[in-house]
Amino acid sequence: MNNLKQILKELDYYIDEDGRVPKELFFFIAERFGECCLELCVFKEEKIFLIPRGNEDPYWAGKLHIPGVRKIATDNNVTVLRRAINETGLHIKISDVKYCSSQIIKTKRGTEFSDLRFVEYQGRIENGFYDIFNLPENIIDFQYQLINDAAECYFSYKNM
Repeated sequence: MNNLKQILKELDYYIDEDGRVPKELFFFIAERFGECCLELCVFKEEKIFLIPRGNEDPYWAGKLHIPGVRKIATDNNVTVLRRAINETGLHIKISDVKYCSSQIIKTKRGTEFSDLRFVEYQGRIENGFYDIFNLPENIIDFQYQLINDAAECYFSYKNM
């Protein structure tokens, strides 16, 4: 753990003002310390899919968030994506998921390495989709930046 604290201290040089780090550096850290999350932003037109945290969550009980899972040592890109997709309960093809950014985020839980992905949902809109430009207030605080970053990636991709 002391090694991780030292690396995080030295990382300040590489982290931009929004907490983004170069992709190669992110994966270097994630492979060695296993403390990373894959966040999956699911978009449909100008809506984003959010799910509530469980009531037993000690930090964000009942708050809305982007579907995401912790990456564990035995995960590869396919298994962690599959787990994140399963968390949505939506029919999404792994091949449709796109990379957005890698970020280091300070949360109530501690420092998280976030691998941010996005996908355009092909199914019909169901419960859980919210207007990107009029988000509800009960979202976990640090998720707003992730949603904003993923929305920029999504709209840029759509306009290519």
